[in-house]
Amino acid sequence: GILLTAAFLALANEKELKEKGIIPKEGRAVANQARFISVGKRRILKP
Repeated sequence: GILLTAAFLALANEKELKEKGIIPKEGRAVANQARFISVGKRRILKP
């Protein structure tokens, strides 16, 4: 549901940013994405 949608949006956003050349290092982008998803998970589990 919500978490899957958040993960999908994060992936789509990352792809878009890469195409625009905003994200220079792929490794950093993946780390940021993982952190974003874990933060989203915490927000959903703990209102």
